[in-house]
Amino acid sequence: MTAPGGNVALVVASLVLGWAALWHARRALGGAYHLLALPAGLLAWPLVLAAAAAARRGFGARPFALGAALLIAVCWAALPRLRALREGRTASATGPLGFAATAGAVLGAALALQRVPLTASGYDSLFHYGLPGVWLHDTGRLTAEVMGAYSPLIPAVHAAGSALGAEWVHAVYPLLAATVLALLAYAGWRWAFPVAPSLPRALAAAGLTALLASIPAFVFHSFYVHSHMVSAAYLLGSLVAIRASEDALDATARRSLLAVAGLMGAGLALARPDGLAYAFVLIAVAAVPSVVGGRPRDAASFLAPPALVLGVVYATAYVRLGVWGSHKLPGSRAAAMLGALSVVGVVWLVAASWPALRRVARSERRVLTAGHAALVLAVAGVAALRTEGFVRAAANAGENLFRAGGYGYLWYSILGLLVLTLAFPSLRRAADWSPRLLFALAAFFAVGLAVHGVTHPGRVSVADSFNRVAFHAVPVFIWYLGVFVGAAWSSARGRTDTVIEGPEEAAR
Repeated sequence: MTAPGGNVALVVASLVLGWAALWHARRALGGAYHLLALPAGLLAWPLVLAAAAAARRGFGARPFALGAALLIAVCWAALPRLRALREGRTASATGPLGFAATAGAVLGAALALQRVPLTASGYDSLFHYGLPGVWLHDTGRLTAEVMGAYSPLIPAVHAAGSALGAEWVHAVYPLLAATVLALLAYAGWRWAFPVAPSLPRALAAAGLTALLASIPAFVFHSFYVHSHMVSAAYLLGSLVAIRASEDALDATARRSLLAVAGLMGAGLALARPDGLAYAFVLIAVAAVPSVVGGRPRDAASFLAPPALVLGVVYATAYVRLGVWGSHKLPGSRAAAMLGALSVVGVVWLVAASWPALRRVARSERRVLTAGHAALVLAVAGVAALRTEGFVRAAANAGENLFRAGGYGYLWYSILGLLVLTLAFPSLRRAADWSPRLLFALAAFFAVGLAVHGVTHPGRVSVADSFNRVAFHAVPVFIWYLGVFVGAAWSSARGRTDTVIEGPEEAAR
């Protein structure tokens, strides 16, 4: 099924590139540095694609070198140099043993997947990613289908795999699933039970991980060659980095973590044709503390990496294709989305810099209330302008999630548990980052309804786009549930304080 070593070479090269790209953030990230290295390294491949397309040549040594150099240059330009953290924190996870353990685990898993190639595929897997990957490897020529129907990240990954000897790229997907599990365990350890002893924190991390791993949709997407585990990894990785930035010991570390979050946002934007729309979710979540605290440099740190990565990829596409046509993401709509993201970024910078506005938005609760109101107005606007499409999209989404989409009782459980958390507002407010996670979930589904209400309402089927996209939010909901349970545990023990550990305690 695969040429010897192709999948292993792709995974190892991506990991090493991720380590290099995130090098300046390693102390701020701690153990999360290794968890985010593989997703970060995969972003080299659309940059390699841009280099190959610009030179009108297939994937080879020069495009590989230029794409890798572009990724490292973008990250090193955006990530502030953090030589040490205050209070003598040691980043043992980023010492030699951390690198050796990560390399051993990733290499061992890649070799096992090379020997026993577990994979699931469908029409999209072959004709959206596999064959375009071979085409891009051979020619380096961008097409309207790659940019508009598939989005460039995953075809570029498959092209890189083809160049490295893989006949079928599959090992990346279960390794990204392991990344999602590890990030969720990290979030559970750090923030679900922040003032608990080590054992409850370890049990929380293990429990959240086991819960996600037991969901059939997660198992399926762990091996399905498609965009869903890729998008879930970038979404969760960005949110974890944003949350970690709020524990940072100094401004340099905070901005470094926000830059990493922005880089993960670039991955989310490039993984699917509608990824540009879902990038708004991450901007909305990251903007809250910088607007409340008046920190425009935080906004600039988050926005710089995606601006540079997306700028290179889309500029190359427009130069080579012009304003391309597509039934999913035509060039005109991509330009509109990029323009909207730019406007939102400028508004964020202005809001964080404007003292008069900060006096109005002087608390996170007030900003989030305004954010939820804006989501309601946006969805209502889409419903008013595209009533028929919106109603069909909402009906199809509900039918798929709760009956025909292959989820069983998962979304019934999610909805019931969500209502339960809303019934205990004091616990929900005491839970770490609970309001922001709830806002992220609301924004995710608001964007989904808007996208499908405007573009295509979908169909009642397991294969419906929104039915599969909804999976991206499942790890975020489990994180939300974990912090709520942690608050309930603390309340039951009479420990309702909300002291959040700094990263120096988390590294011990």
